[in-house]
Amino acid sequence: MLTRIHWAELNDTDDEFTRYGYFNLYRGIVTGGADLDNDGEIDLVTTEASLWNGGGDFTLNTIDTSAEALANGVRDDVLQIVSHHNGEAGNDDLVIASLAFMFDDGTGDPGDNSFSLAELNAIVDHLRIYEDNGDGVFCSGDINIYDAATLQSSNGVVVATLPNNSPYTKLAVGQNKTWFVTFDMEDLAHEQGHIRINHLTDNGQLAEGSSTGELASCDLDVNLAYSARVSATLQIAGDVAASLATETTSIGVQNQFTFNDIFKVTATHSGLVDAELATIALQFDDGTGDPGSNPLSTAEVRELVAEVSIYLDDGSGGFSPIGDTRIVRKTSPTVNDDGILILKLPDNSDDTLLSNGEKPGSLR
Repeated sequence: MLTRIHWAELNDTDDEFTRYGYFNLYRGIVTGGADLDNDGEIDLVTTEASLWNGGGDFTLNTIDTSAEALANGVRDDVLQIVSHHNGEAGNDDLVIASLAFMFDDGTGDPGDNSFSLAELNAIVDHLRIYEDNGDGVFCSGDINIYDAATLQSSNGVVVATLPNNSPYTKLAVGQNKTWFVTFDMEDLAHEQGHIRINHLTDNGQLAEGSSTGELASCDLDVNLAYSARVSATLQIAGDVAASLATETTSIGVQNQFTFNDIFKVTATHSGLVDAELATIALQFDDGTGDPGSNPLSTAEVRELVAEVSIYLDDGSGGFSPIGDTRIVRKTSPTVNDDGILILKLPDNSDDTLLSNGEKPGSLR
């Protein structure tokens, strides 16, 4: 495939060719092809000129790894970029000098409605690039090599200048390196609508900017081989919409040393992104006056309550200490000055995950 073509014309005076530069597209009649300059690449002969295939020194293959949506304030990867040194044995090391991206609102063709600088920074709090630790997925073990808190853009184009001559960006012949591009979303990002990020690998065809490479030894620019331009489009979710419906299930009198359910709490969530229930808060008072007007102290609560547990309902709708799953157990409960006990639920657990549905549980 011809990726960067050098244009040469035959001189009238000495019957030799003079090269004038390069371009990426040619429209015209091709009369033949051969390796005219003995570099291993097929060159073209047209009715107007000879076209030398400049090939490409490196490739940047991009994969869309984004979720369908990101919530306000969340960090996640959106693109995976795999770089490769295309040279032959004996060629110099290369450095990927910069990665260029265009941001738009996701409507129309890429770049039709590019973001202004203000619009972009209202959505993206941080743009980060990480080197993969070798497992092929974005994770805490990856190495942060680029971090921009305030993005600078021109017509929606952001150029991330990578560390110069760094082991994280240097490529030997035949070597690959993988990076992840991540967003940290602003707290009110959803007010701006959707976002699309386009990795610019087309040598300036879509916008004024393209990812670049250079020789590690002298910073001389090298050629980017054909690398498909890939985009990732994300919906931005607003604040998590969850509700807790509480039903009293206790009997009128609690006998000493008995174990009974007090409340049934059903958590419901609908939205673009999954959520989880983090805590349950309870307030204890003496039952006189308005709720909370006469809170109990920790000592008073412990005289009445030996432990508080939360169970995940097994689907029957009724409390069953055998069938239901206990997810929290708090012995010797401690309350604050307002008689409030905070029960922290398991983090990143299927038992507390809410995903476009409801999760019933019981407080015992």
